[in-house]
Amino acid sequence: MLPERIDYTFQLPAFEGPLDLLLKLIEREELDITEIALAQVADQYLAHIRALEAPDPNALSAFLVMAARLLLIKSRALLPRPPAQSVPVVLTCGSRYRRCQPRRREMSSSMSRSVT
Repeated sequence: MLPERIDYTFQLPAFEGPLDLLLKLIEREELDITEIALAQVADQYLAHIRALEAPDPNALSAFLVMAARLLLIKSRALLPRPPAQSVPVVLTCGSRYRRCQPRRREMSSSMSRSVT
């Protein structure tokens, strides 16, 4: 669920319109987040807020929520993903455990013999 609508039109090279529409288009993958400069979005909104006599706290919080979601989406798009493992970790650990079991038993029995 999106916060209340922000009555401000953002003008960017790849998009012009309200922030909630930008977020919807990006979430539906109809617009590539990497084409949007989020710093420009923030700068434009800050300039808009400074021009207001009494900014609406609800609109400010709605902007922060949507901007945070956009930052999360963009960071996921830009950051490298860990390589996919061909074998699940649980199976790898299980096979290591099974390989080590005979050696553990040998060590345990040799230790008990040396103690007696």
